[in-house]
Amino acid sequence: MASTKHVLLFGDSLTAGYTKRGWLFHPYGEKLQTLFDAANLDVQVTIDGLSGDRVIFLPWEHRLRTQLEKMRRSEIAYGAVVILGGINDVFSSADPQDIFDCLCTTYRLCEEFGVGHVIGCSLMEVDTGRDEGSEDEMKRVAVNELLRSSPSSPFAGTKVPMTATRFTFFDLSDKFPLHRLSPEDKKLYWDDGVHCTAAGYDRMGELVFEVLKPLLGE
Repeated sequence: MASTKHVLLFGDSLTAGYTKRGWLFHPYGEKLQTLFDAANLDVQVTIDGLSGDRVIFLPWEHRLRTQLEKMRRSEIAYGAVVILGGINDVFSSADPQDIFDCLCTTYRLCEEFGVGHVIGCSLMEVDTGRDEGSEDEMKRVAVNELLRSSPSSPFAGTKVPMTATRFTFFDLSDKFPLHRLSPEDKKLYWDDGVHCTAAGYDRMGELVFEVLKPLLGE
């Protein structure tokens, strides 16, 4: 019988499932788990999302390291880690290159612990009431371009682990847009212009499932 495969979803409020101004949390990982169960795949999903966290802050890296060290102590290997972060940093003074560099540090930390697959997600679209030429939006787009144009493996120049880690860029902002949706779908999927509704997080879970299923089925 095949052993259980483990997936870690790591990020900020969008991973935590923040909605309804924090009165409700509905992580996309819950839908992801139900999809794995329905497909009779022996996969255990762990959710680690912290509202307001930023990739440029040291606690972000420390939080991920804590999860990976816990995994190692329990002799559990993460088949995949999904990283969704950086949107809070866009609204800070950090520039796109700094945000990108910190995301790559996060990916490399997963490699250090021998994670099988790292899924780096693009920064999702937001609607803060500003125009598309706002500084925040330009920074978000710039970070996504850096991620999109980076080498297939962002681990170049780092020590090769005993277990090869593979990197996949997942353009979540393209697969699950905000601005291209009809008014009806915006109301269905998006809560406050930054966070999703419960239905929106379920949709995220479906999209991430499509990425992970073939990777974990190897």
